[in-house]
Amino acid sequence: MTRVKSSIKALPVAPFPTVGEIVYEVATRSGLVQTSNDKDPLYNALKAFKDDRKRPGLMPIEFPKTVLVDFEDRLAAFWNVEEDGYPGFNAFMTLGGVRRWLDFYAGFVAARDATLIEREQMVELVLWPTLFSAGGAFFMGVFEKWTPLIDPVQLLAADNPFGVYLRFLCKNGSSDYKRICEYRSTHNHERPIDPENCRKTLEQWLGGKAVPNLARCQEILLALNMAESLAAKVWMLLARLLHKTPKRYRTLILERHKADSPADPQVEAYALMKALAWKIGASLNIGPDRPYAKIRAVLYQTEPVLPRARADIVDMLQRQEKTWEPIANQTQHMIHWLWGRFHVLCGEYGAGLERYKLAYDYGANRDPEIYHVALHEARILAAFLGEKRQAERFRGWAGLYSYLDDDEDKEPIAERFDKTFPPTLRFH
Repeated sequence: MTRVKSSIKALPVAPFPTVGEIVYEVATRSGLVQTSNDKDPLYNALKAFKDDRKRPGLMPIEFPKTVLVDFEDRLAAFWNVEEDGYPGFNAFMTLGGVRRWLDFYAGFVAARDATLIEREQMVELVLWPTLFSAGGAFFMGVFEKWTPLIDPVQLLAADNPFGVYLRFLCKNGSSDYKRICEYRSTHNHERPIDPENCRKTLEQWLGGKAVPNLARCQEILLALNMAESLAAKVWMLLARLLHKTPKRYRTLILERHKADSPADPQVEAYALMKALAWKIGASLNIGPDRPYAKIRAVLYQTEPVLPRARADIVDMLQRQEKTWEPIANQTQHMIHWLWGRFHVLCGEYGAGLERYKLAYDYGANRDPEIYHVALHEARILAAFLGEKRQAERFRGWAGLYSYLDDDEDKEPIAERFDKTFPPTLRFH
């Protein structure tokens, strides 16, 4: 059998956004990380960890704690207000909450099969109406109680959240606008700014046509003598983040925020996924030749009475792949995974390893079995072949979603290999 190459020119977009993608979006939309600065180590780190599959081989798989720590330091530097003993306490507590939410999200992804759902459908029709809006509402509620200043409803309901917040801070109206322009035009003696340009820029901020970066936000607070107000800085950051968030998403957060007894977002998300998958499936015309269940039964011996001739298995795999051609993006991971196991049971270990790599590339953040079945088999195979770096890579991928059995690693690799690929199932 021919060896399958694992290079994919364009990886399919996984239906569930990765943890790295979420952190990247929050970091850049809030302004804590600027996309225009490609010399920023934190920006480059966030880019590198957006997609687990594209990560260079020498980089760790786990979303690095150092990235979140650097993000926390960036947040602390902007807030720069000493509370409860040290300046970074508030940033530490905030990022602690973010970490817990990311763990919760990763657990949901690892337990849910996206089936036929694609990225746009998942984000727009499932995640934002449930998990994402619930997360946004939760953090808005936390900040409302922790640093009360402005009613979150004002920002969430506004077409121009940052402009609304800026007007809220400028309680003296035009006189405060004048203070901001005067401060910005004169505070930097080496590079003074034309007052007229400052006025036009302020008008753009107030009108929602532009949003200042965090350095300009700090200048606004300094001009208004609010640079030491933690609440003013917290809501400045939130207003900026909300302004960069599409209105339809803010509306969903607002609905959650105002609800007296919001529904469990996990239960809602699962119900929406199930209904959407049925709707998509009903619109497809998939052929009746579907030997998938028989293939799994043979390769895992759940029904030992089935025929076990090599040619029969090859025929069934080819037929199943043909049947699934109309939904190839959603099913290729299963085809590669089953081919991989078949190759190993035939003693073709190299071809099997390449297929397992492809199974992950196509199935990441789509099918939970990729993490707790396919990656488990791939890790055992790589370790058996002495491919230590690849085995650790498979382990890292599985560890992203907590599917690891540390006790198993204590067994000799030959025993683990025989348990995973029993000699009684091998094709001779």
